[in-house]
Amino acid sequence: MHSSCEGLTSATTMMAASVERMATLATQIVEKTKIITDYLTAKGLEAASFDAGGLADFPIPSEDEAPFKARLELVALTKELHDIALTPKEGLRYLAWDVGLII
Repeated sequence: MHSSCEGLTSATTMMAASVERMATLATQIVEKTKIITDYLTAKGLEAASFDAGGLADFPIPSEDEAPFKARLELVALTKELHDIALTPKEGLRYLAWDVGLII
């Protein structure tokens, strides 16, 4: 039989882990962004943009493995952080309603 103290400790540990995960994601996002921006700057290239006349895609060929991989990882990391910030409850609500969320 578990005591209420054990349950509280477990919940506290889970909360600390979720806060730590958000901080870890943020740090990794900064690291991956730096790899990409350093590459673009060194090559004199612009990033993809929704601006009129902006690039429709990132000019990073797969042969340039480190920045190419960093961009793919950045997409995954930002999606995970977005999903955490959205919360499971809100995420499921939008999924159930089939409503696109624009943030």
